[in-house]
Amino acid sequence: MRMKKERVGSLPQVYIAAPLFSVNDRLAAASLCDAVVREISSRQNVSVSLARDSVFLPYCDTKQDEIIGTNRARSIFVKDIERLDWATHVIARMDGMPKDSGVAFELGYARAKGDFCATLSTDFVWDGTISGESVVEDPILTSAGVFCHRHYQLPVRDSYTERNKALEEYALLEFVKELDWKQKAGESLSIDMHDVVCRVFVDCFGGRFEWSQDFYKKCSRVKNVRMAERWLFNQSSLIAQHARNDLALAVSAEAAVFVGDGLEMDTGSAFLMGVCYGLGKPLIFQYTSNIQTCGDGGQAMRVNLMLEQAATVVTSTSAETLRELSNFSL
Repeated sequence: MRMKKERVGSLPQVYIAAPLFSVNDRLAAASLCDAVVREISSRQNVSVSLARDSVFLPYCDTKQDEIIGTNRARSIFVKDIERLDWATHVIARMDGMPKDSGVAFELGYARAKGDFCATLSTDFVWDGTISGESVVEDPILTSAGVFCHRHYQLPVRDSYTERNKALEEYALLEFVKELDWKQKAGESLSIDMHDVVCRVFVDCFGGRFEWSQDFYKKCSRVKNVRMAERWLFNQSSLIAQHARNDLALAVSAEAAVFVGDGLEMDTGSAFLMGVCYGLGKPLIFQYTSNIQTCGDGGQAMRVNLMLEQAATVVTSTSAETLRELSNFSL
């Protein structure tokens, strides 16, 4: 496990985790950053500029648009991990569907180090509906002690634009006031490890899809492997119970396998991948899709760079994954 740096002074050291792929994304992240800075300034009775020095906003503070070269993605990843190691608090925006898997990874990494983590959502998109019951937040995040705040209620205003602006301002104000600014750095991730035995942990979207379960059948032929099971059940109480089990398996395993086909990974899976990376575990990352996008500056991307850069091995077929899995499980 990577050791976190000593806290400097009495101010919380905050990492703002948010998608940064569009102008709207960056404006939303900047709004959250400004709200956090104002709250720290008010609570700690320090200047806004000093409070801003204790808050890190990726892209902006890394001067990401100035990073060039063939290893650009790696450079960005390393800088973000360094700042996550520095942070005592990770505050995230998680709006829309799907949620940004890089943000979920950063939250998992931070919780593995013992940071206070919180998410703000201003949408009405639930994670899933099971037998008529709404599963509002991803059960992995709540099982890991992430503070999740959701606010969606448009206040009465003369215009729709003014209503949305008022919602944003009110949601940010309420959110930052509810955060635990007194939590000390290094407070550990509390996991019930009773009777948990796992050599290799495999998470394919938590078993959410039929093809996930087919992949699990292939993996079950390999010894000393346990699979994530939280989405195999149809009651919210069982989902929560098995989410806790999945978290315990990920923490106890010596290595882990994650499947990330598509542009975004399952939120809980990306979070668990961050936990495992934070605990220094070897990671197999399977990505079989041929989807490729252009990232910032025209950089070719197959998947969120946080996931790909964290992987020990990246595989492109199930057969290749099973071969790597057999090596890890011996």
